[in-house]
Amino acid sequence: MKFEPYKGEPDINRLIEAFKHRKIDRVPNFEVLIEDKHVEKILGRYAGNTLAIGGDPAKGVEESEGARPMHAKDYLEVCSIIGQDAMIVEAIWTPFKLRHEDGHLSLAADRSIKSRRDFKERIMPPTDDDIEDKMQYVREYRQELDRSGTKVGLCVLLGAYFQTLYEFMIGMEDCMTLVYKDRDFIEELLEIGTQYWVKFVKRALEEGVDFIWPADDVAFKTGLFLSPEIMQEMWLPHLQRIIEPAVNSGVPVMFHSDGKIDDIVPWLADIGVDCIQPMDPYGIDYSDYKKRFGSLICLAGNIDIEFPLAHGTPEDVERDVKAHMEVLKPGGGYVATSSHSIVNYIPHENFVAMVNAIHRYGGYEGGTWSFTGDAKGRSVVAEKEKTSEALLHEEYREGVKPGVLQEIFDAIYRGEQGRIEGLVNEALGSGSRPADIIDGAMMPAIREVGEEFSTGELFLPDLLLAAHTMEEAMQVLMPLMEKGGGRVSRGRVVIGTIKGDLHDIGKNMVIVLLKGNGFEVVDLGIDNAPAAFVEAVQEQRPDVVGYSGLLTTTLGGIPDQIEALKKKGLRDKVLTIVGGAPVTMEFADRNNIDLYGKDANEAVKVIEEALAGRN
Repeated sequence: MKFEPYKGEPDINRLIEAFKHRKIDRVPNFEVLIEDKHVEKILGRYAGNTLAIGGDPAKGVEESEGARPMHAKDYLEVCSIIGQDAMIVEAIWTPFKLRHEDGHLSLAADRSIKSRRDFKERIMPPTDDDIEDKMQYVREYRQELDRSGTKVGLCVLLGAYFQTLYEFMIGMEDCMTLVYKDRDFIEELLEIGTQYWVKFVKRALEEGVDFIWPADDVAFKTGLFLSPEIMQEMWLPHLQRIIEPAVNSGVPVMFHSDGKIDDIVPWLADIGVDCIQPMDPYGIDYSDYKKRFGSLICLAGNIDIEFPLAHGTPEDVERDVKAHMEVLKPGGGYVATSSHSIVNYIPHENFVAMVNAIHRYGGYEGGTWSFTGDAKGRSVVAEKEKTSEALLHEEYREGVKPGVLQEIFDAIYRGEQGRIEGLVNEALGSGSRPADIIDGAMMPAIREVGEEFSTGELFLPDLLLAAHTMEEAMQVLMPLMEKGGGRVSRGRVVIGTIKGDLHDIGKNMVIVLLKGNGFEVVDLGIDNAPAAFVEAVQEQRPDVVGYSGLLTTTLGGIPDQIEALKKKGLRDKVLTIVGGAPVTMEFADRNNIDLYGKDANEAVKVIEEALAGRN
């Protein structure tokens, strides 16, 4: 397959007019990242990926260190061939630098900063020199575009002011619990980042960028990491300050976050964001977003890279693009693009089919413009109604024996770590057996936390603090249980993240709930090749092996993981489960995986049900 001729040369004005819901000739296409194998096929020569020559800054701080962008002429040629309206200079991560014992500095990426003291002793905040390191490439791109006479535009991808903290400098679990335990410290770090990014945006505007693109992942596919109230108080004002120089200058703003971000979309529009991307298909129904937000803000993305792009046919891709166009194109305010990036494991003919279909079905002719939606956008930040499922959650506490056992339940539910040891000892002193405390108070509490996290009534810090509190209680009870012959395990689970994936928060949440519900867990950690899972299955003889993946770019390795079990004759001896933000039931079925849970709580439920059925 080849890229077909298209109408309408690449033009930054088309993209900006789409941001503003103004009438244009065709829907723009705009990819954040096209990986190197695709670029090589487009150009007929190696040129790196569209964010860097060597390295992949979109994957993290360490990948971005020392990477330079694709040469501007090469990028411009890519845009001309596929009809893309703008090029990107990447500057995603806040450049906090870690001081090593030998005196050298590197970008902070080891998740070792847990306190103000750590920060003061080991971290150098970003400086104006960091800004200039990126501005040299902004100037290079701007000069090449101006010389070429092209209408292709320029943006800068920037500003992961919260994500840099939780993903690289502090670590997700500690960062999220610090939001509750020492919010002032997190606010101080956000303020340092914000001051840097405000300066950065001002400099980018001086260099002539056509729009800015802040990116900061703040949600799972089921909802926000933090409550809407905390997001509005702690997170939103920083984003508003970062984009304010652009908004005041009339320069458009695009914003990226994966996950289900319904609660914050109206706020983003209020502070001046023109477009949201990528409408994560694992948490967002694009038809619903068009109805609720289509007149409020421009929508970009949602063409799923897992299916149809990676595992469908060119015909599947064309049908999916056409379906998106039928819903999202009317009335403008739509930018066609993948849900993440054009990764190397997507068949090149599927990428070609997507681009061709965007141009084939994206034109505005005849009566294709009209759209009637909710002009104000419907906010869902209002208090959620209690569902029948939520009402069932209250029964967990009602079934707990009054007195100290209910106090233990409450302490775990509320994450009261400093109080739990005394309550457990009080219960033991009153004659309760360890099994009575675990089964009668602790397990019901962690089950309720899991249920309410799943339904969006509790948030990530609530789950983590409850888990830590339960761990403290278990430290008191485990020695007593071992003396008394222990407690019968409900099953053994081996779990780890797959090769290439360093993100472990989803895996860790599943572990928390598995342990809380009486399972033995063998944690393989992160970045596990198929051989590591095979060895663990051979040695541990688990009932279930769990594969976790947060990055869409790593999921292409799942078939190799399952094949490795087959080759060693282990596939029929163990149940398999897969989970992670980009994973769906269809993905599990397509890869012959036994179980799937859309979130940590559901994963535990399906494991319980599967083992009960097997027994």
